[in-house]
Amino acid sequence: MITLSVNESKSDASPKGVEQRVVDLNKGLAQYGGGFAIPPDSGMKTALARFTSLLFESLTEPTIYISEWSIWPSSENPDLFDSYRQAKGEVRSLEETPVHRFSSASENAFVGILCFVLYFLWDAQVFDLEGKCLVTISHDEWISIRTNDPKIRQQCDQAVKEGLLKRLSN
Repeated sequence: MITLSVNESKSDASPKGVEQRVVDLNKGLAQYGGGFAIPPDSGMKTALARFTSLLFESLTEPTIYISEWSIWPSSENPDLFDSYRQAKGEVRSLEETPVHRFSSASENAFVGILCFVLYFLWDAQVFDLEGKCLVTISHDEWISIRTNDPKIRQQCDQAVKEGLLKRLSN
């Protein structure tokens, strides 16, 4: 069974809700290096998902909030996503349970959900319980990373150096 908690709903607009948490993190964390392009190649998208999991590897309760989907229906396969979640023990729909909270980013399901987000061109926010990092993924094929943590910034520096993170052109 997937070790995620999908106990918050998209309509939870209370001050303690996920959407408010994302707003607070956007305000409180410094943006790293501007935006970065999401690569078109599926292998590179998988590498980006794995890199994102590394950013959250030592952080508490990494969370993936899928905030928008069905933006580009020709790019997605909802049945495949639903089947994946059902195989991991989640039978509710994405609309009912867009929040995926994990005990660890090293879980295969964490990378799996990120891959679906990247492949299907969905919007998502990835953050941790302590608020050390926020990764925003856009259907417009860019990501941004916000953090004040020096270790995470060093990991990003390395990813830029290796060519995994490519800055958006102006």
